[in-house]
Amino acid sequence: MKQSDDGALFGVLIGAGAAPSYIRSIPANQDTAGDGSASIGLGFPPETFLSPSGGGKYTDGRDFNGFLNLLSRAIQRLQAGYLGQFNADFANSIGGYPKGAIIAGSNAGEFFISTADSNVTDPSSAGSSWKNMMDDYALQSWVSGNFVGTPAATNGNNDLKISSAAWGYGYSAPYLRGTDVSGESKDYILATRDVLYSYFSGVNGNATLSNLQGVNWTSDSINSYVQVTAGGVSLAVPTLNYIGQYFVGGDGRASMTNFQGVNWTENNPQAYLQATGDGISMAIPTLSYITGLGYATQDWVKGYAQQPLGLYDVSISATNTQATTASATFIPSRSGNILLNFNAGNDSGQTINAATVTGSGFTKTAGGLNWSSSNVCAGTFILQVVSGESVNIDINVVLNGTASILNISGTAVLI
Repeated sequence: MKQSDDGALFGVLIGAGAAPSYIRSIPANQDTAGDGSASIGLGFPPETFLSPSGGGKYTDGRDFNGFLNLLSRAIQRLQAGYLGQFNADFANSIGGYPKGAIIAGSNAGEFFISTADSNVTDPSSAGSSWKNMMDDYALQSWVSGNFVGTPAATNGNNDLKISSAAWGYGYSAPYLRGTDVSGESKDYILATRDVLYSYFSGVNGNATLSNLQGVNWTSDSINSYVQVTAGGVSLAVPTLNYIGQYFVGGDGRASMTNFQGVNWTENNPQAYLQATGDGISMAIPTLSYITGLGYATQDWVKGYAQQPLGLYDVSISATNTQATTASATFIPSRSGNILLNFNAGNDSGQTINAATVTGSGFTKTAGGLNWSSSNVCAGTFILQVVSGESVNIDINVVLNGTASILNISGTAVLI
């Protein structure tokens, strides 16, 4: 099949132009028993399969048009790309949505995926068996509120409009990519320790500078900077003259005065360097200051930029049983913590007698269970795991008696 193939799109419904005397709506049940009219429940009834001479009825062309109109209406809805919202009557009539079914939310761009078979729960209700498909993604509002953005390049010299920030395997480092006012694409590397070491030679933490040069190195040049180049990529360290052009002074530059360490005591998380010129101050935070605020370190960026979140399903639906176990087995791609959330319930009113979380390959560090002698149970745990080591999680639930349906629905997320 090809994209260019005729999609047989229903721009107009079958029978849309039929006169009322040549088409009729198909009811759920036959209007009058034995009259030969079609319905959703019977389709074309038994009497239409008998000869009229033997007491049968002719099939009605209006019913054919009605069925075709009904089917083309449903197909047209799918062809238009619409995923319906949750419908309680429909869910109950089909025995619940299957696991993996996708429905639209009440807000545009919101979608939910069913985490259990026979799912009749409302996704807007707490504890439902639906997962918002956008839960693991960063919203634009969150990104805008947590990161500094540049809406557009200005008319300044070499201003950059940021279009993306990513980990670049070509650089082996995180970088910002954008375009300057001339439209030229530029990459600005956020150097890691490994990248910096590529510009030096040495061992055991000692390095000798190589290929170090001064650019625009003339007396009092405001465009001078120190540059180290390796592999076609340059690292630039601006001079005081270069920095000075961004401070207000008599000739566009300012003398740096009052250079001091503030809160300058050993390992003080509030320590920083301060320089003041013409009433304007510049603060340079120390490593203790940055880590004290909880900002991401270069090692965190390097390690986690390449690691996706792991999402694992821990669910089961058991019938005619008093006890069951929902299990998940996986190998985490990195060391960290598993956030395990689950709930259990049954349709027979049987109270929970016991509930436990067991398994191997993890260490419980926080969390607990709550059932209080009721017919439902909920639990949340933090499980510490190690990269590459197999993890097996078992959620065990025992009732006081046999239930026709015993459900355990849970998810385990590597955070």
